Amino acid sequence: MLSNLSEQEKTAKEIKDTKKVLAEALSKLSRLRRTQQALREQGAEVFYRRMQGLEESEEPDSPQPMSGEQVLTGQVQSIGAFGVVD
Repeated sequence: MLSNLSEQEKTAKEIKDTKKVLAEALSKLSRLRRTQQALREQGAEVFYRRMQGLEESEEPDSPQPMSGEQVLTGQVQSIGAFGVVD
């Protein structure tokens, strides 16, 4: 009977230890999954920002405003004075 009691205690302790190990493993698994999800989201955000940057760099540049000299040259040429002003 004593042997049976010590076996029960040994088994109970082993169950308790196994539950503790299982709880720690599940906790670690949960942390790793949250980290993995955060990394996926971060990667998607970096990809999105880079794609936005590429799209913006591919857009045609707006024309530069004309300088005062260019405006005057255009006005002089519009009244027929070609070759007088470059």
